[in-house]
Amino acid sequence: MHPSEEIFCEKSNKLRGKTIIVGVTGSIAATECFAAIRELIRHGAKVIPAMTQAAKLIVTPESLEFASGNRTITELTGQAEHVSLLGNGSVADMFLVYPATANTISKIATGVDDTPVTSMATVALGSKMPMAGPCDA
Repeated sequence: MHPSEEIFCEKSNKLRGKTIIVGVTGSIAATECFAAIRELIRHGAKVIPAMTQAAKLIVTPESLEFASGNRTITELTGQAEHVSLLGNGSVADMFLVYPATANTISKIATGVDDTPVTSMATVALGSKMPMAGPCDA
């Protein structure tokens, strides 16, 4: 059993059946995303992490995989992960950018899709998926 399964629904069932994509960006606050991921799991969510290259300088894909129990998306491939996870008829119920750096927010606002997180945000916006940053969550 993966350690994330041991805490699943430990606090509540209010997110049971929900899938949340957590987009981690390059800020020292990325070190706090583990607690957020684990808290989402404690309330029943399935969490799939994605990260920018800048985030990889602060936290590792493997540590996010350990926290969430799911493979970390570090690049978009021919599998079109951003579309299958966040497009119309998608797997996810919400896209959370954590931490939401000024750089990433400005890229999302201007339609710059040069990281897995910004590309996922564009698809989430286009499919009218709920999105949040750490202040909104």
